[in-house]
Parts: sequence; C-alpha cells; structure tokens
Amino acid sequence: MAFARLVSVFRVAVCASVATVAIACSGGGGGDGSDGSTPVSSGPLGHAFDVSAAGHGVPRDLMIAIAQVEGGLAMPAKRTVDVDAAIPVAGPLQLRHGRFDSLARGAALMGTTELALRQDSDLAIEASARVLADVGARVGATSAGESDLASWSAAIEEMSGYFDDAHRSDYAHRVFALLARGGTFAGRDGEPVT
Repeated sequence: MAFARLVSVFRVAVCASVATVAIACSGGGGGDGSDGSTPVSSGPLGHAFDVSAAGHGVPRDLMIAIAQVEGGLAMPAKRTVDVDAAIPVAGPLQLRHGRFDSLARGAALMGTTELALRQDSDLAIEASARVLADVGARVGATSAGESDLASWSAAIEEMSGYFDDAHRSDYAHRVFALLARGGTFAGRDGEPVT
C-alpha cells in the first residue's frame, strides 16, 4: 500500500511538472496577453474566472482545469435547482459535500447560503476561488501563479471531495494532465474558454 501511494504521489508530481513546463512554454501565466501571457477572456464566463482568480491569488488556469474535469463549464449562469438533490453542486468547479465540504465552506466564505451558490454560477465561481485560496493556504500552496502549480496538488485533492486517497490522487492527476494538454473548452452559451 505504501508503494502504491508513493507511485501515486510521483505521478502527480510528474504531471504537475509537465503542466508547469507546458504553461511556461506556451507563454501562460495570467495577464492581459501583451507580455505573452494568457490573454484576459472576452466572454462573461472567462471574465468571471479572470476576476475571481486574480482577486484571490489562485491560478486561473487551475480553476478552469478543475471546472473542465468536473464537466461544469457549460453550467448556465442561473439555474433552477432541486433543493432535495442527493448530490447538490454549485458552479463550474462543482463545490459539493464530501470528505471536504467545499459547498458549505464556499457559502461560509461568501456569507450566503448553499442554495444561493447552487443557483448562481458566477457567485459560485467567486466562492470557488475563495475556497481554493483557503485550502491552498492551509496546505502550503504558493500563490506564485501558474509557475508553481505542483504546490497546489494537495489543495486539488482536497477540493475533489473524494473520501479515499486513491480517488483523490487520480483526480489531481486528471487536473494536472488537462493543464499539461491545455486547450479551448466549450463554456456556457458556447463561449470558448481557454
């Protein structure tokens, strides 16, 4: 079991290194695009990620990668939700109840209700940035931006909500693999998100 965990940690570290190199080589790293960095988004979804990530010192591309892995980028801006849903989720990053209750933490950090986050995707993006920053600070992630993504590995695992280490590690691996590949993803209302 210890060997399996060691292999898992090694996999995450390699993927994080590859993601960091891929972003550095592509000129990523936040900004207005004039310095070769990731351009500021022009659509409302991308703009919500830009503002929330910058406002809380979390890597924007990491937030988008988590949202893509979760399948939440196409979530409508406003939604009618089932208040009795078995697995309530909020926003593109899919804040939820789990080993770490990111949904409750997001509501607490925003001073609002879980239901309000579930209904308003942009509010949930802001909550997600706050939760990610909060978890990142707790586990020692650096806010150096896209250049030190490996330091966010434990925060990504925590945000997954999974209870067991194998699924948590696999989740972080999928996020880092997506960061390494990069790409343009379909967001709500067909908005391309890069």
